Amino acid sequence: MRFVREILTLVGIAVFILGAGVGAFAASPALGSLSVTLTIEADCLVASGTVLSFGTHGVLSADLAASANLSITCTPSTAYQIALDAGANESTPNDVTTRRMKANTSDYVGYQLYKELAHTNVWGDTGGARVSGTGTGSAVTHTVYGVVPVTSPPVAFPAGNYSDTVAVTVTF
Repeated sequence: MRFVREILTLVGIAVFILGAGVGAFAASPALGSLSVTLTIEADCLVASGTVLSFGTHGVLSADLAASANLSITCTPSTAYQIALDAGANESTPNDVTTRRMKANTSDYVGYQLYKELAHTNVWGDTGGARVSGTGTGSAVTHTVYGVVPVTSPPVAFPAGNYSDTVAVTVTF
């Protein structure tokens, strides 16, 4: 009987030791890691809603000039170019020198868009006719200068609300 008691005591001690060992490992923290990543690629955003308005006039006795600002936001250090197409009403397809505003099916007023206040360089959609910039991470303003040329004043266009839509394309 004594022998059985000693075996039971030894088994009890072994169970207690093993149980304590299992509990000790279960209370220890498990360690690992979590990777966090983000990829930012070169990108640009054109603010919409920009309007270049020549105002309200009657008979034109001189050129009309107006300007509007394009706001471009690009990721820092991203080189970009801004192209302006010929508009929706050009008289020759894809020819920026023939831009026109339209009032109805047959009434048009010609105009031009330029890269600078001197109205020397047409702002277009190919090669050197584009405007270049470099992104800063904030909005960068580029001014578009418009002119309705009056070659032999006075000029009386038919009354109406003339408009055109010019596509702005930013390549980067």
